[in-house]
Amino acid sequence: MRKDDGWCDDVEHGRYNCPVRLPFSASHETMWRDDGLYDVVGVLDWNLRPRIRRRGSAIFLHLAGPGFPPTAGCIAVTRRGLSLLLAACAAEPCLVVAAKPRRLGKVQLPN
Repeated sequence: MRKDDGWCDDVEHGRYNCPVRLPFSASHETMWRDDGLYDVVGVLDWNLRPRIRRRGSAIFLHLAGPGFPPTAGCIAVTRRGLSLLLAACAAEPCLVVAAKPRRLGKVQLPN
């Protein structure tokens, strides 16, 4: 991540739902964050190919804030959880996000 990394979320702009370099005149997400939530971030394949205006942009897998506050549509997990997930993934992971999770009971993660 670099301080001039951004992500366009302006539905009227040709770079909608694409990475951009800052400064950027249209509406955008700033990827360099002081709170560290994007220290580890994955771009989810949401509305990328084809990009459809107003279908959603800047949907990421990233670190959760303290107390798991709501995101603006992203998936946020603990640093440890994200590390375990990435360690279990292949070089080109395929993660499936289900609309309604099934209740499987309590899952114990190794220390």
